[in-house]
Amino acid sequence: MITLLFLFTFFLSAFSQTLTTTDALGETIVQVVTLDPAGLPTTQILQTLAPGVATTQAATLPPVPQGPVGQPPVTTGPAPPTVYQYTTVDADGDTVVLHDTYTPTYAPSVPPIATGTGTILDYSQWLSAVGTNTPSAFASSSVPWQPPTRCAALISAVFSCFLGGAYIVFL
Repeated sequence: MITLLFLFTFFLSAFSQTLTTTDALGETIVQVVTLDPAGLPTTQILQTLAPGVATTQAATLPPVPQGPVGQPPVTTGPAPPTVYQYTTVDADGDTVVLHDTYTPTYAPSVPPIATGTGTILDYSQWLSAVGTNTPSAFASSSVPWQPPTRCAALISAVFSCFLGGAYIVFL
């Protein structure tokens, strides 16, 4: 609770130090009053707003239906020519700027109409055809631990060799 009280006090302190005034030209000035290192009050201008600036609201457009990603837009006629320029170097090493026009020659694109055939199954029909993925209680129970047989054989062979070598050395 005390933390919230301190937080509220800090916000109130910052809010009380922010001032909005109007200068002789009618501009709105947003400024902050602070203390400099010497302890003297000083102001810092944050923003100057011109008089009569009306705020505009962005127009909202209805969403346009969109096809698959990467599908070219529908065209109804020939595409307009594209004028472009490119820079190249001639045989003498001089830079040459060339202007050209590209006129596309392709048929208008029409989006394909997907025709689907098939049957929509009810959930119970689908479940009877596919089945469930529920394992039986016996299959999901844990199996008692069994040592791996190859590992046990290898360990017993190494241990018996070690004991045999120790017997030869110490006797």
